[in-house]
Order: sequence, then structure tokens, then C-alpha cells
Amino acid sequence: MVSHIHAAARRDVQVRILLDYTRGSRGESNSRTMLTPMLREFSRPSPASGSDSGEPPGNQVQVALYHSPKLRGLLRWLLPQRWNETLGLTHLKVYLFDDTLVLSGANLSDQYFRNRQDRYVVFRDCSQLADYFAGLVAAVSSFSLQLHPDDSVALGRDFPVHPYKGDTEFVAAANERLAPLVRPNGLEPPQKSPGDTWVFPLLQMMPLGIRQDQDVTERILARPPPDCTMRLATGYFNLTQRYADLILGNPASKFDLLVASPKVNGFYGAEGLSGVIPTVYTLLLRQFFSRIGKSESHVTVGEYERANWTFHAKGLWLWRGSQPWPCVSLVGSPNFVLLHSRSQAVM
Repeated sequence: MVSHIHAAARRDVQVRILLDYTRGSRGESNSRTMLTPMLREFSRPSPASGSDSGEPPGNQVQVALYHSPKLRGLLRWLLPQRWNETLGLTHLKVYLFDDTLVLSGANLSDQYFRNRQDRYVVFRDCSQLADYFAGLVAAVSSFSLQLHPDDSVALGRDFPVHPYKGDTEFVAAANERLAPLVRPNGLEPPQKSPGDTWVFPLLQMMPLGIRQDQDVTERILARPPPDCTMRLATGYFNLTQRYADLILGNPASKFDLLVASPKVNGFYGAEGLSGVIPTVYTLLLRQFFSRIGKSESHVTVGEYERANWTFHAKGLWLWRGSQPWPCVSLVGSPNFVLLHSRSQAVM
């Protein structure tokens, strides 16, 4: 995939890549080491030496690494890799190709293209939606650390506030960049369309005080229409307390939950503490079951299991009555779990 992106850049295609700093820097061979050769080819030469080793990349290819403002101080140095991601990360999964948008919960790691069950939704020839998400990636990239051809990182020239050295100022400045994407657009009237579907982008960026996804999800769970069925899928069963309370406390609606069995959890068989994670999710599921009374038959839970596969699909679907198709669906990267309620995600 990197080689194809590299080839596209040589055809004068503009390439913009936004990654999470902690995940993109994990291990000796990582996203940064894969992308720096491309940055070196398309970087600006140094005026002094003609070398491109340490200069910022040119306009053709840019790679940004979002660093959570919560990962700072002593914790930043003490927490090992993987565990430093628990304080917050960017979980945006947005793939843009001109006016075509792919929304997913999937990364671009090789396992996602081999044996991982996941969900992808393609919006073709949808310029307004593509423009919105292009603006979102550009805004988040602007207050992220910029990757240089020598694998160093630095602040962008037009955003001087550091993510883990200036917490309050960083949050305020980042919110200012995101404000046009968060505020309702009352200036442009809706365009008439022959289509039958509305698409509403939702953001979840709790370190910056943005919780659109959480608010809308809670509203759907709290006030569903009568005689409806909701189906929720997640690869990691760790519902927020509020989500669990709303599901269990609404017997008028039917809830079908689909989760990963321990054997198809992405951490199954991992070394060290990571190998315990599937067991932890099983215990959380048992705790949830313990809250379901004998008379609460409105909640059912199924486990996805397939030999040599992993399960990472996520989403929420709402059916009214006996309609053959859902009338509402949440698409994107949130897993409906506690961690993603305080990270960056998009629907």
C-alpha cells in the first residue's frame, strides 16, 4: 500500500496522512519508518547544503502525528508502548480519494486485509461530505506534530502551541481550528437531492471537549421510537456505564448485541499483559449479564467466532417495526467503549 501511495505521489497526486503519534511510533519498524523514504523524496532541499534530511516536507506529501494533550509530564516517560495509548489517541479512520470517501473502523495494517472481519462504507461522488472530512483531517493535522524526512517531529509553522507542553493553551487553540467543523452551518441552505438518505458527520474528541458522537448515541439509546429493534456490534465489550444503563433500562425496545468471542479478539494469544485482554472483556461481559434479570428478555448477546479470523466490526443499527431495512445506522470508528469516549473518533 505504501508503494502505491508513493507511486501516486510521483504522478503529482497530493498525499495527506494523519496518524496517531503513539501508535505510529510503536516498535522499531513502524508507520514512521515506512513513510520517511517518501518524505525524503518529496522534501524541500535545505538552502544551505542542498540536503533534504532534516527539512520539513514539501507540499506534495505531508505526514502528521496527533499527540494527545493528556499524555504529558511524568506519565509520558513512565508509560510503556501500548499502555500510553490508554490516555487518549486519534481513532479517526477516514480514507479520501477526491470525491469518494471510505468510512471504517479498520486500520490499514496487513491483517485487516487478510483475516479480520470489519466494516467499510463507501460514499461515492459526494463532494460536500468529502470536503468536510478533508477539512477535518487538515484541521487535526494542523495542530499535530509534523513528521520530517529524518524521522524527527516538530510543530507546524502556523501552530506554535505544543500538545504536551502547553495543555490549556493547546486545547483552546485546537478548538479554534475545529470550530468551523463543529458549529452548525446556518449560512448555506440544504441542497435538494433525489436521494433518500441523510448523512450527519459526528465528532468525538473528549480531550478537546467535543462529544457529538457520545451525545447522539445516548439520545438514540434513551429515546428510541416504539416497537423498534437496535443491533450493536463491537469488537471490544466495555460499554460505558451510561450506554449499559440505557440498554438495560429500556425494556420497550429490543437490543441485539454482537461481540467478539475471546478467540477472535485481536489480542488473543498475544505475549505479556496484552494476552490477558480477551479474558478481561469476557469478565466485563459476564458483569453485564449479571445485571440482566430473568424478566429482561429484551437484551440478547451473540459472540462472533470464526476459525483463524478476528472480529473488529462496529456499528449501531435501528429498525422500526417490521421494516426490512434499518432507518438509522451509526458508521465509523467508535467501539462504544470507555476508551473511545475519551479519544478522537468520527461517525
